[in-house]
Amino acid sequence: MTDAIETIVNVYLGLRKDASEIFLDAYRRVGPQPFKDALYGGNAQEAA
Repeated sequence: MTDAIETIVNVYLGLRKDASEIFLDAYRRVGPQPFKDALYGGNAQEAA
């Protein structure tokens, strides 16, 4: 579980516009797909 949270945080940090963009705003802007891709790799569509 800890690895998954770390992955999600790292994706968020890479996607945010700047240091002031909070997670929820970044998520609303890009949607769930980048996070699913990072967690599930090529099987992200199957995990939906």
